[in-house]
Amino acid sequence: MTALDEIVKAISSAKLPPVEQWNPAHCGTIDIKILRDGSWLHEGQAINRQAMVRMFSNILVFEGGEYFLVTPVEKMKIAVESTPFVIVDEELVDGAWVLTNNLGDKQLLDAHHPLSIENDDCPVVTWRSNLLARVSSNVMYRLQTFALSHNGLEGDQLWLTSGKSRFLLGRL
Repeated sequence: MTALDEIVKAISSAKLPPVEQWNPAHCGTIDIKILRDGSWLHEGQAINRQAMVRMFSNILVFEGGEYFLVTPVEKMKIAVESTPFVIVDEELVDGAWVLTNNLGDKQLLDAHHPLSIENDDCPVVTWRSNLLARVSSNVMYRLQTFALSHNGLEGDQLWLTSGKSRFLLGRL
C-alpha cells in the first residue's frame, strides 16, 4: 500500500455524524461565529476548546446560503465570515496533493474536492458535502510556486496537477 493509499483510507474511514439524514425544524439562531481565519466565537468570546470546535464542525451544514449546526432534534443558524474551514498546509504524496485544514483534518485535492478560483480574492476547495475551505495565502503561494517550477504554465494560465485531476490556479 502506498503512502497515498494509506492517507485516502484514513480520510474515508473518518466517522462523521449523518447530518444529511437529519431534518429537524429550524429552532433559531445561536451566537456562534466562524471568523475568516477559522477561529470560532461564542457570544463574542473565542472557543478555545479544540474538541468543542471539532464537534461543532462535524455537525455543520450549509443550506439555502446559510450555515447551521444540526442535530436530530434541532437546527440552529450560525454566522460564517468567509468559509467554515481554512486550508493551512499541503503535502504532495505520490503525485497527489493532500490538504490540511485549520482543525487538522485532511482531504485529497481531486475531482470530488476541487479547487476553485472563481473569486480571485478567495480560492476555495470543496471540503465535504457543500462546505468550503478557503485556501490560505501561504498555501496558495506554495502551490503556485510548485506549479511554476513543474511546467504548470500554459499560455497565460497556471495549472496544478493532483493525481488525475488538474486545477487552474490563476491567470498571469
